[in-house]
Amino acid sequence: KGDEDLSQISFKNIKGNGLAVYNPNGFITDGVVNVNGKTEIVKDIPSYGYKLIKQNKENKPLFIKNKYLENDFYIIKFNKDGSINSLFDKRNNRELVETNKSFNQLVCYEDMAYEYDNWELAYFHKHKAYVLNEDALFNEIKEDHVVGFEIVKKYNNSVIKQTITIYDDFDRIDVKNDIVWNEKNQILFHVNGSVAG
Repeated sequence: KGDEDLSQISFKNIKGNGLAVYNPNGFITDGVVNVNGKTEIVKDIPSYGYKLIKQNKENKPLFIKNKYLENDFYIIKFNKDGSINSLFDKRNNRELVETNKSFNQLVCYEDMAYEYDNWELAYFHKHKAYVLNEDALFNEIKEDHVVGFEIVKKYNNSVIKQTITIYDDFDRIDVKNDIVWNEKNQILFHVNGSVAG
């Protein structure tokens, strides 16, 4: 919750030395904030306090190319459908996606309720699965301190947009879903394969 609250954080210019980023939470937190259209990474903001940040700090290496993202922490490789076939943790020298599995796989199931259409998910809903495995459109995102993809998928009359981003100095992967769902008696699930042992 703390990281989400940072998007509403207040800024104040401190005598030309930088910006003060205020943390309204009762705990120390890290976060990503947007200042004049530029992404800034802020670490260890004190509880109910602020931290002074200087803008235009030096960027650390970020790599983005055909369905590939890399920073100091992770290497992420995507399938054509937008699912993730490799998530490599560089600090622990560990592949997190099990062989022949995928993270971020979108699957649609039939949603035929017995009585309560909006609130009931029948136990047999997984008997008919529709994997969204058609090619997705990848739009590159390149900003200060952040790279990623906006991945656009279509399913019948619905559109799914996922924004997946990584940062140059922050060990976090952000996934934002924007879904316009126009299907009846179908439900969309986000499925991850097992984490590799």
